[in-house]
Amino acid sequence: MILWKSLSCFSFVFGLLLYSASFVSGGDIVHHDDSLPQRPGCNNNFVLVKVPTRINGSEALEYVGVGARFGPTLESKEKHATLIKLAIADPPDCCSTPRNKLTGEVILVHRGKCSFTTKTKVAEAAGASAILIINNSTDLFKMVCEKGENVLGINIPVVMLPVDAGRSLENTVNSNNIVTLQLYSPKRPAVDVAEVFLWLMAVGTILCASYWSAWTAREESIEQDKLLKDGSDELLQLSTTSSRGVVEITVISAILFVVVASCFLIMLYKLMSYWFIEVLVVLFCIGGVEGLQTCLVALLSCFRWFRRFGESYVKIPLLVKRQFSFAWIGQDILGISLIITVLQIVRVPNLKVGFVLLSCAFMYDIFWVFVSKWWFRESVMIVVARGDRSGEDGIPMLLKIPRMFDPWGGYSIIGFGDIILPGLLVTFALRYDWLANKRLKSGYFLWTMSAYGLGLLITYIALNLMDGHGQPALLYIVPFILGTLLVLGHKRGELKTLWTTGEPDRPCPHLTVRRPKSPDHRTEGRSYTEEADDLATRLNEVMAEAAEKAAFLGSLVVTFKEQMHTDVLVKPADEGPPIPTHKAVLAARSKVFRNMLDSDECKTSPEESITLPDLTHEELKSLLEFLYSGNLKAPYNQYRALYLAADKYDILYLQDVCRSHFIASLSSRNVLDILELASIPCDTIMKDAAINHIVKNMEEVVVPMKYETFVQRNPDLSVEITRAYLRETKPKTKPKDHAPAPTPTPTPTFPAFNYPRIF
Repeated sequence: MILWKSLSCFSFVFGLLLYSASFVSGGDIVHHDDSLPQRPGCNNNFVLVKVPTRINGSEALEYVGVGARFGPTLESKEKHATLIKLAIADPPDCCSTPRNKLTGEVILVHRGKCSFTTKTKVAEAAGASAILIINNSTDLFKMVCEKGENVLGINIPVVMLPVDAGRSLENTVNSNNIVTLQLYSPKRPAVDVAEVFLWLMAVGTILCASYWSAWTAREESIEQDKLLKDGSDELLQLSTTSSRGVVEITVISAILFVVVASCFLIMLYKLMSYWFIEVLVVLFCIGGVEGLQTCLVALLSCFRWFRRFGESYVKIPLLVKRQFSFAWIGQDILGISLIITVLQIVRVPNLKVGFVLLSCAFMYDIFWVFVSKWWFRESVMIVVARGDRSGEDGIPMLLKIPRMFDPWGGYSIIGFGDIILPGLLVTFALRYDWLANKRLKSGYFLWTMSAYGLGLLITYIALNLMDGHGQPALLYIVPFILGTLLVLGHKRGELKTLWTTGEPDRPCPHLTVRRPKSPDHRTEGRSYTEEADDLATRLNEVMAEAAEKAAFLGSLVVTFKEQMHTDVLVKPADEGPPIPTHKAVLAARSKVFRNMLDSDECKTSPEESITLPDLTHEELKSLLEFLYSGNLKAPYNQYRALYLAADKYDILYLQDVCRSHFIASLSSRNVLDILELASIPCDTIMKDAAINHIVKNMEEVVVPMKYETFVQRNPDLSVEITRAYLRETKPKTKPKDHAPAPTPTPTPTFPAFNYPRIF
């Protein structure tokens, strides 16, 4: 557990440091570089150019180059681009008139020592229809005009190719092959389907994480109320967030986030290389696999059929090469699992911490996407996220989807930070709504979730308006989320509670303090504060005494856990191992167990064992621990089986504990299940509580499709619900004031007679 908590904290910090830019990673096809000189005839944008080739009439490789600042613009569609033969310049640099005669061919030249405009003018004068310039490296150099040069007369397109592409074409032509090619620069579509799916992935991830976090918080609240009511000594342990595996952010840690994140980002920027990306991939895989395991275990444990596999191990190959075309699917699965796990473990305690955290992240995002260009001459955030200078596809801490209708390919990506940071506040909103028993429309989650979706949508609109240049998503998301929470909280008068405690006020289940009706009921000369202090002192004494009793009885639990002098085996229904226990404890707690132990079947068994066919190994273990300690520590998904077992084996106290738990957790989502469960042992107490809850929340329970299935399965219960609802809603008629009183009917008199009483 300690190792996992360390990994979780590391994943949180590591996940928030890298990535708050949301942009297309396929490479910008249009570069508006205002730092380079422009003048008439030399004011083109630097655009990427596709160069598909054919060798001896057969389709060959396609290369990518970059256009020059000067010359005419290229066609945007392949069908309009002319197929032209390729020729090699002689001399290779084309700084002087070529010796070979050109008749409209595309000429392939080396970079050489003369200017780009000089090469172009010489090639055009020799009869070339276009010029391809081979760079000295694999990078694409921006070709500009020299000062004082006249470039108005250049009428052929100019494209630069990386050195590996240029040498490949040169070797092919020198091998006496006929090479033809096209030059065109297709435009990207305004909107790609990948952005829609990415938006759905981000919103869906926060949605799942929010409900998981809220469900966990509600279970913790129910457990805390139960321990308060019982006076258990486990309350102090439960009240600490570290014991629950939860990390709460503070104001100081939110402020330090900017400093630590900036230092880490600069380190990534300076150390960006192939090996460093591989290290990040390994760390990401460790956190992603741990997150996936946590999500799967939590999901499968909700289904009874999967509980038998709780202690099983399955070996699955998880190594996938990142260069595979489908590798992004595995990366997204691990990434989503890691994000959901982080949002489950890390929590924002109140709106104040969330405001500080998102405000700092807001400034961090803007600075490293936009302002960093003034110091580093490029956006540090975008360079790190795309993995420039590393020879890889970028850092793995991203959700990515290939652009489906983009002729340039590439990926639409979003950083983890654009999901985790806003998600912390969205999950906080749903936790508050559930603890305050707010409905969806009257709560904060629906509007906060909508604000996040709208902010992310505006991010993609800005992304397309800026020709695919990286955009800081938090620039648009943070104002929407914080503005929504602040405005709604102020309007509803709950802003102070949201800002400070972050939890609604709830009554104590174990204590009811009644204020005296008049000062005469209070001890003379004593204030309410003094009486409250005395009451708190007495309460602490009672709790201390209860803790001592629990510690004294805890030694009995030790005999069970350490299997001291056990004399009987209890076998579960699944393939789990039998659990050693003591006959005396079983016989004392249940008459049914006593009869089973006295039966001939148990006595003739070589191991003296009994089988409980209704319980799995984990459920049986929880049952036996309860018999020894009187405290039920089972997870929520075991309560149904334990409740039915308590009825079957006549363990009344366990049935009372389970019943109290079910009644305390009644909601519109589970009330039908609890009512159906109560009908199995004919539990009138839980049945009446469930029906009363349904009557009070009739619209929320009856409208969903789940109720139709319930009616078909339980017609008798549905009739009882209808009768209870009619009794509750039946108007109470009163006699009208002006109506004449009815004439009383004379009552006949009979002789006195002692009638027998009927009880």
